[in-house]
Order: sequence, then C-alpha cells, then structure tokens
Amino acid sequence: MASADSWWDDLVRDRFGAVLERVTGVIADDYESVETILWLINQTDRDPYEPSGAGRGVVPVSRPEVIKALRELTLEGYAETYVLDPQDGDARPAQFNEYAVDHLWFYATAKGRQAVKQP
Repeated sequence: MASADSWWDDLVRDRFGAVLERVTGVIADDYESVETILWLINQTDRDPYEPSGAGRGVVPVSRPEVIKALRELTLEGYAETYVLDPQDGDARPAQFNEYAVDHLWFYATAKGRQAVKQP
C-alpha cells in the first residue's frame, strides 16, 4: 500500500503537470501576460460543453501556480519571456523575473508549440 506522502506527492505532481499543459496551450499562439493566462485557464474550463482537453479539471488555478509553471516552462525551453515596447509594440527577449511578471509577456517556443500538438 502506498503511503499517504507518496499519494499526496503523486497528486501534486499530476496537478502541476496539468497546469503546465494548460499554460503551454494558452501561450502557444500569441504573446500572453500572466493575467490573461490566468483568466483564460480559469474561464475556459467553466464551460461544461468544452471538449475534454489538456489539464481539464485543474480549475481553479492560482496566480502562484501560473507563475511557477511559467518559470518551469522557461527553464526547460518550452516558453520564452518578453518585454513589449509600448511605443512600437515590438517584443524584446527578457529574463524571467518572478517579481516583474506583471511587466512580462510569454510565448511558447517551437518546442512548446510542438508539445501542445502531441496527443
């Protein structure tokens, strides 16, 4: 019989994996801010008629979970971090900074977009 600790570890790991999938899916087609990612993940999952998809059932997802997922996706090469220039709208690569996420935008890399396409 599995211990309560291993059961809990598996549950948390499964949830985080689902959050990673949802975040990657949201940033796969456009630059997104943390607030937009959070809104899209939590809003989209409320529709009972939406087809079953990656990470369905993990809602509600918290802001710290999204930030943790973005940090992990960036470290592993599935996402890139950008700063958008307000004057011309150009995106410039930036370092992930947990304390500045409100000023950052995220976009999936080719590796991240490929992961979204896999069944």
